[in-house]
Amino acid sequence: MGESWEGFPIKQPTGFHQPDEQYFWSTQSDSELDLLLFKDGRRIGFECKLNDAPRITKSMRTDMETLKLDELKVIHTGSKSYELDENVQAIPLSHLI
Repeated sequence: MGESWEGFPIKQPTGFHQPDEQYFWSTQSDSELDLLLFKDGRRIGFECKLNDAPRITKSMRTDMETLKLDELKVIHTGSKSYELDENVQAIPLSHLI
């Protein structure tokens, strides 16, 4: 269900941010990022989690470092925004629509 759920949240940031470029990113070592936006020279990553209290993962830390992200936003099904780590924020889907 997670893969089918990701489609809707992914459309929200692209409309709001109006990116210069946008990508899905994945490696052979199973690291992935659901959405990578380039906007005005900034790199913004989005990861979608089908739960109400996501936590930072090893993959997220790898994505931040490898892609040199300015920020990573983790979209989730809960109701609260909160910091997961430096420049990593959990954001409810309801705040994007």
